[in-house]
Amino acid sequence: MIIACSDLAPGKSDRLLAVGTHLVKPIAAEDLVAALKLLSGAGDEGTEILAPFDFAADAGRTSTGHINALLVEDNPVNQELARRLLEKRGYQVTLANNGAEAIDHFEQQPFDLILMDVQMPVMGGIEATESIRAREMRRSWVMSHEFKSVSIIAMTANAMEGDRELCLEAGMNDYVAKPVKPQDLYAAIDRCLAPESNEDSAPSLPNATLSATSLDLTAAARDLGDRELLLTMAGMLVAEWQQHLGWITTSLRNREAAQLSMGAHTLKSLLAMFHAEKARRLALAIEHAAKPAAGGEVDWSQCIRLADALAEEMERLKPEMDRFVRGERTV
Repeated sequence: MIIACSDLAPGKSDRLLAVGTHLVKPIAAEDLVAALKLLSGAGDEGTEILAPFDFAADAGRTSTGHINALLVEDNPVNQELARRLLEKRGYQVTLANNGAEAIDHFEQQPFDLILMDVQMPVMGGIEATESIRAREMRRSWVMSHEFKSVSIIAMTANAMEGDRELCLEAGMNDYVAKPVKPQDLYAAIDRCLAPESNEDSAPSLPNATLSATSLDLTAAARDLGDRELLLTMAGMLVAEWQQHLGWITTSLRNREAAQLSMGAHTLKSLLAMFHAEKARRLALAIEHAAKPAAGGEVDWSQCIRLADALAEEMERLKPEMDRFVRGERTV
């Protein structure tokens, strides 16, 4: 029996394996032919098209306790933070700058864990996750019941219920909000990798804690739990300071709403890491203003006013960040 299925939810393939061979819709012709050959006893010929995917490695990948993690993040600061947190646990980390690169890496080697940014250029995290789940389901029918889908954890600065549900529907296992806090990330990883974890359970959404101060490096160090790591992150942000502001300025000048929203989104998550609350709120306002409701138009005058206010606030924050990076301020 062959079952055609379009549901990409995590854990679904394991249940379908107990019933019979299954394919995910839309069904590729070569997959259907291979499935029919497998059922008719044609030997291993039907699995030749799946050779690039190492099933043997996948089935036993967690048995030794060695964790291979794929980190999918386009921003260097966020990338460095997540990489350091993963390596602190002894994980082997592979980096991808967007969803398309993530899919390429996924095809080349097995992973136990994927940290997936949601908003990225080239291909976003939602689309990449759906593609990965589709590939898993198209191939899992040649595996025994020991096949286990890779755990995917979303990382996004948008801590909204709608975003959470969108991630789950795409096939992600859990969800952490940016700026990523070690305790939240490790808890999500433990939920996903625990041997007895329920793959169908909904992830918890970390509560967002807002600071009333314009820049609170003490709180940032407390959240991160590592002053030296915070110092590294601060140095990277300071080095890219003008680049982030220039992206927003150029997007405004060229009236590129999508680029403006993306630039504000990226800067917002970085500012949140350092509890730069006023600047973060201004970046958030720009992100929303550049994405009007369906049928609406971008209010460029409002965007310009918000961008001017953001530039002014960041100019005020810059000397304090510089002092911290130079070691002239302690936290």
